Amino acid sequence: MRLDPAVARAKFENQVSRVQAQRDTLAEWGCWVRRVEFPDVDVVFVPRSPARISHPPFEVARSPLSVTVNREFGALAARAFGARFRLDDFDQLPPSVTFRDAWTWETLPYHHLPDGALVDEQRAGTRILQQRHPETGLPFLCVRGTREYHSHPEHTGDAWVLHREGFALFDLVALVWRTCVRPVQLHLIAAGPVVPRWELR
Repeated sequence: MRLDPAVARAKFENQVSRVQAQRDTLAEWGCWVRRVEFPDVDVVFVPRSPARISHPPFEVARSPLSVTVNREFGALAARAFGARFRLDDFDQLPPSVTFRDAWTWETLPYHHLPDGALVDEQRAGTRILQQRHPETGLPFLCVRGTREYHSHPEHTGDAWVLHREGFALFDLVALVWRTCVRPVQLHLIAAGPVVPRWELR
């Protein structure tokens, strides 16, 4: 069943206004609304966590000291990416989320995406970004409130109608940031013998 187009557009505009009201918070997270055109909202996510490179301890010549090298670099932890939130027939249908290249806006393959994990208080992660949806063939966010979750054969008993009351697009944007950006940090650990030796004079 399709919604009356005027009703669908009004609901879309209401959700967009609530996202735009949070633009300062989004900017602090490294998220920017790139485009709004019914029924799509395109958001770019730019990771801000620095990459860390660590080296195991090495000896300083003629000294009992050992030195561990830790160096932080700029925001190299993950590449920027986009997400398109499609609200056609919202809220008869849940929003669809697809992941995009931040420059070309082509859909991204799974191996170019961050892990996408919900992290609990014990720092244990549950991966919610899955490789291939059986209907679209695209990577998808397998979480309540997305069309891809509710249309998946494994979730036929968890209907969208049970969750749509109180749904906010901003919460879904925040979920993408919380699961695909915030927990991602590149940490390279060098191994093997250390070539340089420092002389203490």
